[in-house]
Amino acid sequence: PPEPPRTDLLPGEPNPFVSETVIRYALAQETQVNLRIYDVSGELVAVLAMGARPAGDHQETWDGRNSKGGRVAAGIYFVKLEAGPEVFRGKIVRIR
Repeated sequence: PPEPPRTDLLPGEPNPFVSETVIRYALAQETQVNLRIYDVSGELVAVLAMGARPAGDHQETWDGRNSKGGRVAAGIYFVKLEAGPEVFRGKIVRIR
């Protein structure tokens, strides 16, 4: 039998990235999502998705910019997906 749908955060592609990366996630059911990027100090860098999303596969592109539109420095960044009560984390690396 087919696997039941599940909620998950997939690795960014490409990773590491220079100018942009695509972050994919799957939702088992319609739910409220919050997809954010944080720097190594825990500061919020960017919000990629917020609000209700239907079940299925989704993707958001991060262009390596912060919420003010400035390019972020090369380094390690953390992806946090909150999907209803579930929380998923990933890591992406920006290079120059």
